[in-house]
Amino acid sequence: MQDGSGCAGGAGGSHVMRADLGGAVLDLKFSPSKPWVVHAQRGKDPISGSHYSSCTRMSVSGTLKSKGSDKKVSGTGWVDHEFMGQDVARGSDGWDWFALQLNDGSELVHYSFRSARSTDGSASKRA
Repeated sequence: MQDGSGCAGGAGGSHVMRADLGGAVLDLKFSPSKPWVVHAQRGKDPISGSHYSSCTRMSVSGTLKSKGSDKKVSGTGWVDHEFMGQDVARGSDGWDWFALQLNDGSELVHYSFRSARSTDGSASKRA
Protein backbone atom coordinates (compact mmCIF):
# COMPACT_ATOMS: atom_id res chain seq x y z
CA MET A 1 0.00 0.00 0.00
CA GLN A 2 1.74 3.14 -1.17
CA ASP A 3 -0.05 5.50 1.18
CA GLY A 4 0.95 3.60 4.32
CA SER A 5 -2.64 2.64 5.16
CA GLY A 6 -2.05 -1.07 4.91
CA CYS A 7 0.47 -3.84 5.15
CA ALA A 8 1.24 -7.08 3.37
CA GLY A 9 3.38 -10.10 4.18
CA GLY A 10 3.71 -13.77 3.50
CA ALA A 11 4.80 -17.11 4.85
CA GLY A 12 4.67 -20.60 3.40
CA GLY A 13 3.66 -19.36 -0.05
CA SER A 14 0.61 -17.48 1.19
CA HIS A 15 0.33 -13.72 1.55
CA VAL A 16 -1.85 -11.67 3.84
CA MET A 17 -2.91 -8.07 3.37
CA ARG A 18 -4.66 -5.57 5.61
CA ALA A 19 -5.88 -2.27 4.21
CA ASP A 20 -7.49 0.60 6.08
CA LEU A 21 -9.98 2.05 3.61
CA GLY A 22 -11.06 5.06 5.68
CA GLY A 23 -14.01 3.71 7.61
CA ALA A 24 -13.60 0.11 6.51
CA VAL A 25 -10.88 -2.50 6.95
CA LEU A 26 -10.10 -5.21 4.39
CA ASP A 27 -8.26 -8.35 5.57
CA LEU A 28 -7.27 -10.78 2.79
CA LYS A 29 -5.33 -14.04 2.49
CA PHE A 30 -3.83 -14.98 -0.89
CA SER A 31 -2.98 -18.70 -1.38
CA PRO A 32 -1.19 -19.87 -4.57
CA SER A 33 -3.25 -21.98 -6.98
CA LYS A 34 -0.31 -22.19 -9.41
CA PRO A 35 3.46 -22.07 -8.84
CA TRP A 36 5.32 -18.76 -8.73
CA VAL A 37 7.01 -17.76 -11.99
CA VAL A 38 10.48 -16.20 -11.90
CA HIS A 39 10.94 -14.02 -14.97
CA ALA A 40 14.18 -13.64 -16.95
CA GLN A 41 17.40 -15.30 -15.81
CA ARG A 42 16.96 -16.13 -12.10
CA GLY A 43 14.44 -13.29 -11.94
CA LYS A 44 16.85 -10.55 -13.01
CA ASP A 45 16.27 -8.68 -16.26
CA PRO A 46 19.65 -8.09 -17.97
CA ILE A 47 18.62 -4.70 -19.42
CA SER A 48 16.85 -2.96 -16.54
CA GLY A 49 18.41 -4.89 -13.66
CA SER A 50 14.97 -5.44 -12.14
CA HIS A 51 14.05 -8.60 -10.28
CA TYR A 52 10.53 -9.83 -11.07
CA SER A 53 8.37 -12.79 -10.08
CA SER A 54 4.63 -13.41 -10.08
CA CYS A 55 1.95 -15.82 -8.95
CA THR A 56 -0.74 -15.46 -11.58
CA ARG A 57 -3.48 -17.48 -9.86
CA MET A 58 -4.18 -17.13 -6.17
CA SER A 59 -7.26 -18.04 -4.17
CA VAL A 60 -8.28 -14.95 -2.20
CA SER A 61 -10.51 -14.91 0.86
CA GLY A 62 -11.08 -12.61 3.77
CA THR A 63 -13.35 -10.06 5.39
CA LEU A 64 -14.45 -6.51 4.80
CA LYS A 65 -15.25 -4.84 8.12
CA SER A 66 -17.43 -1.76 7.84
CA LYS A 67 -19.87 0.00 10.16
CA GLY A 68 -19.78 -2.78 12.73
CA SER A 69 -20.45 -5.64 10.32
CA ASP A 70 -18.18 -8.24 8.75
CA LYS A 71 -18.73 -9.35 5.17
CA LYS A 72 -16.92 -12.40 3.81
CA VAL A 73 -15.23 -11.85 0.45
CA SER A 74 -13.53 -14.29 -1.93
CA GLY A 75 -12.19 -14.46 -5.45
CA THR A 76 -9.13 -15.01 -7.60
CA GLY A 77 -6.06 -12.80 -7.43
CA TRP A 78 -2.67 -12.18 -8.94
CA VAL A 79 0.47 -11.10 -7.07
CA ASP A 80 3.58 -9.55 -8.61
CA HIS A 81 6.81 -8.76 -6.86
CA GLU A 82 9.38 -6.52 -8.49
CA PHE A 83 12.21 -4.32 -7.38
CA MET A 84 14.44 -2.28 -9.62
CA GLY A 85 18.21 -2.19 -9.90
CA GLN A 86 18.37 0.73 -12.35
CA ASP A 87 15.89 2.81 -14.29
CA VAL A 88 13.01 0.83 -15.81
CA ALA A 89 14.93 0.58 -19.09
CA ARG A 90 17.35 2.98 -20.65
CA GLY A 91 15.46 5.75 -22.44
CA SER A 92 12.14 4.89 -20.79
CA ASP A 93 10.09 6.87 -18.32
CA GLY A 94 7.94 3.95 -17.25
CA TRP A 95 5.87 1.12 -18.60
CA ASP A 96 2.29 0.16 -19.26
CA TRP A 97 1.18 -3.28 -18.15
CA PHE A 98 -1.98 -5.26 -18.91
CA ALA A 99 -2.83 -8.80 -17.82
CA LEU A 100 -5.70 -11.24 -18.26
CA GLN A 101 -6.68 -14.45 -16.46
CA LEU A 102 -8.44 -16.69 -19.00
CA ASN A 103 -11.12 -19.31 -18.28
CA ASP A 104 -8.88 -22.16 -19.46
CA GLY A 105 -6.42 -21.42 -16.60
CA SER A 106 -3.86 -19.58 -18.72
CA GLU A 107 -2.74 -15.98 -18.40
CA LEU A 108 -1.73 -13.33 -20.91
CA VAL A 109 0.51 -10.37 -20.08
CA HIS A 110 1.40 -7.46 -22.34
CA TYR A 111 3.74 -4.65 -21.41
CA SER A 112 5.44 -1.84 -23.26
CA PHE A 113 8.02 0.68 -22.17
CA ARG A 114 7.10 4.30 -22.76
CA SER A 115 8.79 7.63 -23.07
CA ALA A 116 7.24 11.02 -22.37
CA ARG A 117 9.43 12.30 -25.22
CA SER A 118 7.88 9.97 -27.81
CA THR A 119 6.68 11.58 -31.01
CA ASP A 120 4.91 8.52 -32.45
CA GLY A 121 1.91 8.65 -30.10
CA SER A 122 3.04 5.67 -28.04
CA ALA A 123 3.51 7.60 -24.80
CA SER A 124 0.89 7.06 -22.14
CA LYS A 125 -1.16 10.05 -21.11
CA ARG A 126 -1.26 10.71 -17.38
CA ALA A 127 -4.46 12.05 -15.88
